[in-house]
Amino acid sequence: MTILWSNNASTTVSGSITAASTSVALAAGTGVKFPNPTGGNYYKATFYDQATKTITEIVHVTAMSGDVATIVRAQEGTTAVAWNAGDIFANLITAGTLNAFVQAGTGPANTSIVYVGTDTGTVNHIVATTNPVPASLAIGMLFNIKVLNTNSGPTDVQLNGGTALALTRSNGAALIGGDVTGTEEVTFVYNGVNFNTMLPDVRHPPPVTTFYVRTDGNDNNSGWANTPTDAFATVYGAVNNISARYSAQSGITVRVADGTYNGGVAFNSTYIAAWNIIGNTSAPQNCIIDATSTSPPAGANLGSAVQIGAPANVNIQGFMLRSFYYNILVQGSGYLSANTMYLTGSTTTIGGYRVGVGVAGAQCLLTGNMWFASGGHTMDYIFKAGNGGNLRLGLYDPTFGASMLTFNFVDSPVVSATCEGETNGSIGIDPNGVTWTGNTPVGPKYFCFLGGGVNTVGRLSNIPGSQPGSVQSPGWAA
Repeated sequence: MTILWSNNASTTVSGSITAASTSVALAAGTGVKFPNPTGGNYYKATFYDQATKTITEIVHVTAMSGDVATIVRAQEGTTAVAWNAGDIFANLITAGTLNAFVQAGTGPANTSIVYVGTDTGTVNHIVATTNPVPASLAIGMLFNIKVLNTNSGPTDVQLNGGTALALTRSNGAALIGGDVTGTEEVTFVYNGVNFNTMLPDVRHPPPVTTFYVRTDGNDNNSGWANTPTDAFATVYGAVNNISARYSAQSGITVRVADGTYNGGVAFNSTYIAAWNIIGNTSAPQNCIIDATSTSPPAGANLGSAVQIGAPANVNIQGFMLRSFYYNILVQGSGYLSANTMYLTGSTTTIGGYRVGVGVAGAQCLLTGNMWFASGGHTMDYIFKAGNGGNLRLGLYDPTFGASMLTFNFVDSPVVSATCEGETNGSIGIDPNGVTWTGNTPVGPKYFCFLGGGVNTVGRLSNIPGSQPGSVQSPGWAA
């Protein structure tokens, strides 16, 4: 609505009105002096008494019909009173009128210009005074602000001392770390609720390549630093958030502090070229991924502590894994290299195998120092390969060097077999690259069927187990 004006418009009241009246008759023939409001516009009028000229009331006039004005009473803190014939009615300047004007150095709520400014705020909180300063926000207003800090997560904007409003991607999603870059400009529009950037909801390269996890962190954090206010709180939270936020053609490293992290982690992202997940390589039993809960947290993997899917490429080292299904499951053409791990199980099973390391249609290499403890629970297999997958234990090459595996049986697990090769899956055990220590599994050394097999380069007897292995044609063992 617009405030209307007429020059020198003044007249008298032609008949008395009460304090509750919503119209007033003016002196005959004087209505034409005043504006004629339509479409929600109005003009301001002031009553004052003829006798003393000290009693006043300000009203809004919303319509004129000849010499009769429709009025909204008691404006700008004045009080509605009764007026008599001969009292004055005039279109005067009021404080409310002047306060509605745009002050010098400001601009109107204009959607045809770009308001510019420089950020003086903090990380995730953009603060700026724009040029010009709009009298108010209007849908469609465009802003261009030179940002001071690179954001690390959801971000808000506070302009010209007003209320801080969320800054979102083009689809309304919250910003993620690195969406706005310090010393660069960001353009956004006011949509009536918050500020909406031109950023599409797509993944982009991360601003860092090393992320951190610690038990006192938060999965809503950026993960960029090893502090409680920056680090993620869970391993699965770190992997899920990084996968959702970023696309990386080079490797991403996730460093995990000592502690117990409830919920298994699954790697399925097609946007991260390679993962390097590092726990405590000196004492893996101090850095635990526990997937024994049958009701894991939202986003966590059920049953398997570490699960690799297509086409993830993962190196993991320095963890104790607890699970009721596979400790490690690699499938769907994924690849895993595991080093310095402590594998253990629980008493719970849910309609499936209890296996140490399983590979299905994928590749897995085990090296370094590894420990296995069944905790007295019967195991299906310690090592299992199927669906054309390949599980490699140790790697010895006299030309390129060795990636040795030392595998220690902490207890004497009762097993269906130490190794199972089925459905064209194969387990390769390099006799020069593997050292077995500790106790002996109770059960067959191997079981191979449906085209699956075990390759020990002629040293099948080296596989640990209390009973000989067996092959069911067309399985094989060598």
